[in-house]
Amino acid sequence: KLWLTPIPLPFFSPAPRANRASRRSDTGGAAGAARAARPQFVPAEGQRELPTPSRLAGAPSSCRAVVGSGLCGVTALGAMDNHGRAGRADPRRFVVLACFCFHSFIQCFCFMDFSTDASLADTALGMQEEVQDGMLYYLGFAATLPAMWVSLWLLLNSYDWTAGFIMSALIVGGAWLRLLSVQKESFAIALTSTIMLGAAGGVIFTSFTFIPERWFPVNERPFATALAVQSNYAGWAMGCLNPTMFGHKDSEGDHTVHHLKTFLLYQAIVTSVALPIHFLANTEFAVGSGLAPSRPKVVHAAVESAGEKLSFLQTLRLLAGRPQYIIHSACYAVLGSVGYAVTGVVDSCFSAALPHIASYNATDQTTTYEEDGFSNEQSMGLNLIFVCTGVISGLIVGKLVPDLPRTQAYVVRSLFLLAASALLGVQILLLAAAHIDKDVLYALLLVCMCGAGAGTLGFTGIGMRVTAAKSHPAQEIYAGSIIEFFLLGIAALLGLLTYVVPASGTFWFFAIPACCAALVLFTFASFYPTQEDARGALLASETVSTSRSTR
Repeated sequence: KLWLTPIPLPFFSPAPRANRASRRSDTGGAAGAARAARPQFVPAEGQRELPTPSRLAGAPSSCRAVVGSGLCGVTALGAMDNHGRAGRADPRRFVVLACFCFHSFIQCFCFMDFSTDASLADTALGMQEEVQDGMLYYLGFAATLPAMWVSLWLLLNSYDWTAGFIMSALIVGGAWLRLLSVQKESFAIALTSTIMLGAAGGVIFTSFTFIPERWFPVNERPFATALAVQSNYAGWAMGCLNPTMFGHKDSEGDHTVHHLKTFLLYQAIVTSVALPIHFLANTEFAVGSGLAPSRPKVVHAAVESAGEKLSFLQTLRLLAGRPQYIIHSACYAVLGSVGYAVTGVVDSCFSAALPHIASYNATDQTTTYEEDGFSNEQSMGLNLIFVCTGVISGLIVGKLVPDLPRTQAYVVRSLFLLAASALLGVQILLLAAAHIDKDVLYALLLVCMCGAGAGTLGFTGIGMRVTAAKSHPAQEIYAGSIIEFFLLGIAALLGLLTYVVPASGTFWFFAIPACCAALVLFTFASFYPTQEDARGALLASETVSTSRSTR
C-alpha cells in the first residue's frame, strides 16, 4: 500500500498543532483586526439576498472559487476534506466505473437484438404488424421511466449495491428471455425481455451523474461522466452490427432464424458475466443495513453538501424555481430524445422514400410496386456512423472541454447547430430521393447522419455537467435523472408517432424539435453564473460552515 500513501509536502502539510492553537487564540494584531472587519456573508433573518463580492469575501475559499468560475455545483465543495485540504481520490473509483460501463454497454447491446433486421425479427417472433417492431424498441424506453424513480430512491438512500444487483439481474434475465422468445416464437416473451432491459436502464440512466459525483474528484468528473454516458452509446453502436454476427446467409442472401438463435445463445452466456463482475467490483456493505452498501470512504467527499440536507420535494421545488435550469434541461432532453429515436426508424423510412420498382405479372396482368430500398448492411452503416460519431465526439468533448462557462457555451451551441442542420439535411434528401441517384443519395445520407450523431449524442456528457451546475445546491443525481427521464419519454413518443405518418416525412418529427431546441438554447439559455447560482453557492457555504462548527 506504499503507493497509496500521500507524500507530505511543506506547502500542503497542515500547520503544527501548537501554531494552529496560537493562531486561533490570537485575536489581536493585523490578522485579528482583518477577521473582525471581514464582512459577514450570512444574510439577515428572513432574507435571501444576492451575495455581493464583499459578502462572499467571508465565505469559504472553495465557495468563492465556485462563484467566480460559474461552477456553482456540489462538485466543487466536495473536493475538500474535513480540514479544507485538497482531497485524495479513491483508488477504487475506476474499478467501479468500469463495472458500470460494462453493464451500460451490454444492456444497450442486447436492446438492439430485434431492431437491426426487421424482417428476420418478424419471422423469428411471428410478428404480423409493423407497429410490433416499434413496440419492441420504444416500449423499453417507457419501462425505464418508472424504474428511474425506484433507482433514484435506492441511490439517494445509499442502497448502491442493491440497485446495481437489480440492474445486473435484469440484464442477465432479459438476455436469456431474448433467446427463449426465439425458441418459442413468442412476441410476448420478447416484449417482456425488452421491458426487463428497459427497467435495468432505470438504474443506468440515474447513475450517469451519480457515480462521478460519488466517486470522482472535481477535475475528473467531466471525463468520468462522458465515459459513463458514452459506454451506453457504444453498446448501441455495437448493437447496430448485430446482423454481421448472425453467421452466414442462406441462398437468398438473408440470415436465418437458426443463426439468430446461435447468436442469442452466445450473447446470453457473455451477458451472464455481468453478475460476477458486479460482485467483484462492489464488495463493501454497510453494517446493519442488509444489502445496502456503505458510502465510499473517499477523502474528497467528506464534506456534506447542502443538497444532502434537502428532501426530495424540497429539491423539486428548488429546481422548479430555477429558470435557467429548466431551459437547459428542456433543450437537452429534446435533442437527446431525437438521438435515441432516430435509429429505430432508419431502415423503414429511408427504404420507403426511395422510388418503387414496377413489376408486371403476365399471368394475371397486374402490376405491383416493390420498394427499392437500401440493403440491411447499408441501413446498418447509417445507424453505425450515427452512433459512432456521437460516441467519439462525446468522449472528445468530455476529455478536452473544461468546466468553464465560455467554453461550454461555445461547444454546446455548436453541437446543437450541427444537429439541427444535419437533421434538416436528411429530411430534404428524403423529399428529393426520387430525383437523386441511389449511390449519391446514400453518400449524402452518410454525411448528414455523421453530423446528426455528433450533435444529438455528443453533447450529453457536457450537458449534464452544465445542468448539474445550474441545479446547485441540489445533488447531481437529480440533474442527470430528470434530463434522462424526459429524454426517454419524448423519444418513445416521437418514435411511435413516426408510424402514423408517411415514411418520407418521418424526419420532420426529428428536425423540427431539434431546430426548436437550438433556437431556445441560443436565445434564452445562459451558461454564465446567474443570481440563482450565486444564491446556491451561498446556501452551500452556509451549510458547510454550519457542519464544521457543529463538529
